[in-house]
Amino acid sequence: MQYQLTRAGRLQAIRDFLTSSRVSSQQDLVKRLEELGFSVTQATVSRDLVELRAARTRDSSGEFVYVISDVVPSGNGGIDSSRLLRIIADMVVSTAHVANQVVVRTHAGAAQFLAAAIDDAGDERILGTIAGDDTVLIICWGSAQAEEFSNLMRITLDK
Repeated sequence: MQYQLTRAGRLQAIRDFLTSSRVSSQQDLVKRLEELGFSVTQATVSRDLVELRAARTRDSSGEFVYVISDVVPSGNGGIDSSRLLRIIADMVVSTAHVANQVVVRTHAGAAQFLAAAIDDAGDERILGTIAGDDTVLIICWGSAQAEEFSNLMRITLDK
């Protein structure tokens, strides 16, 4: 595919790389972009990845790869996005809840990506998320919502 050598063209090329192939490092992305004619630095690629909401996480084989969060809010306040459910299935190791909080353990490096996907889903049960490296704290409006959300995640993991 031919890309315009503009910022928009570069962002589209990065999106295409991340959705169609395995990209494990920013340097790999710099090389691929240079092959297309883009003159970029690692710092530029880093900013582009932030703008595209890309995150480096472990894939099913345990290797780090970049992925883009393209979760679309469901519109009804619930999590029915198949993309979010796939993210949960791929990244979550365990989940537990207490009172109005859900603690989710993820593979190393996946917590921030998962938290962003949950935030983007617009679930009305959730007040907000806080993410570390491998743990997400989800604050719900009440204990019933926390239990319901935690159970949804467990059901997704059991599939």
